[in-house]
Amino acid sequence: MIDNEERSTAKFEVLDKIIDGFNSEDEFRITNVFLDGGVVSPFGRLKRAALNQSSDESASLSRYGIWASTVRDNLIEVDRMIASGNLLEAKKTLCRSANSVAAFAEIQGHFESHGVSNPGQLISKIEATIK
Repeated sequence: MIDNEERSTAKFEVLDKIIDGFNSEDEFRITNVFLDGGVVSPFGRLKRAALNQSSDESASLSRYGIWASTVRDNLIEVDRMIASGNLLEAKKTLCRSANSVAAFAEIQGHFESHGVSNPGQLISKIEATIK
């Protein structure tokens, strides 16, 4: 029988293996999940994920995965733009991607700083202050 400590160690080993597998400075690593990112603005997908999270919907993690794949695809496109000399568009796409990641951090900070176990409660508080 596997005890909780062994189970926890096994989980960490799997997570370490995943993270280490993507830790590269030489090439872009593409995941086998959430392949439907694409080179589009990531903000719509981030908004859908955050709304799912705020409503405690189970799809929020997969929506964040799709958003992350969209950011990844945008960053890969930045590399292509730089290689082709399209620096102005590369900078715009890079800024949009970085700002999307910053927005994600801000969203998570709001959930955490309000000490709300149910993110839907936070949205209700925000809506009440807006009205």
